[in-house]
Amino acid sequence: MHTMKLFILFVVINLVIATAGFQAVCMTGGQAAVTKSSPGWYIVFEEKVASANTALFMKTQREVADLWKRQYPNVTVFSCQNDDNTLYRVIPIYSFASVDTLYRKMEQVSVIMKTGGYGRDEKIKNLSTVTGTVMIWMPELSHQGKEFSLYSDKPFAEWMFVYLLPDQELEAAEALRRFRDYYAENKLDYPWNTYRVVLGTDTPVLIGMFRDQSPASLQEKGRKIWEKHGTELEKLWGDVVRHTRRIEKKTGWFNPSLSNIPLMESAQKEGL
Repeated sequence: MHTMKLFILFVVINLVIATAGFQAVCMTGGQAAVTKSSPGWYIVFEEKVASANTALFMKTQREVADLWKRQYPNVTVFSCQNDDNTLYRVIPIYSFASVDTLYRKMEQVSVIMKTGGYGRDEKIKNLSTVTGTVMIWMPELSHQGKEFSLYSDKPFAEWMFVYLLPDQELEAAEALRRFRDYYAENKLDYPWNTYRVVLGTDTPVLIGMFRDQSPASLQEKGRKIWEKHGTELEKLWGDVVRHTRRIEKKTGWFNPSLSNIPLMESAQKEGL
């Protein structure tokens, strides 16, 4: 919790600077706006857990999640757990002011945790390592993309981390746009969302997120598409790859027990 609070404070100080920098190198002339109906921006906390600590970590996280839901039922938190024992907590940002609001709420929850007996065991404090990022949704580089909350029927997730070569963001985005356009023009049913990390480590990096009912159903959709369109897609994807340092894939599942998904209207009233 302490690490998360420090990161939130860092975001409050630097988010405007990052936004200006992003606009200066805006990849394809468009970007997601922060609006009441679509957050566009997300704070992501990544917690890595050693296998030996998984059971105790999940137990304490469920307790903290229940506490958060009781204290702030209108604050949206999406939680996903990948196959490498890493937990992602994704929090939509509806305005820049909401970052400061989130920091204050985490301060309050921290006080409640301490007075309620949480965090007194030193073993619990060292169960995971936490890093944070801020990312922005790129609808012009997404295919049939939706907001996080509209994927409740598709619990499986695959993430593709595309680490770009320095100073080649514009070229990479243009190549990815052509790849996306091919899917759109041929009405290929394989939705994904693309996000750009604006605050974090190892930037520049794009993140593609794919959702489906199961790994098998996602793989089958991809197999059918590449079976028919593989020649064209291989060339288009090759144009993207030449602008990258490396590409990594992670798979995992949406975790409803560690999430809090209030009605969108209630979340907006809360300021997050």
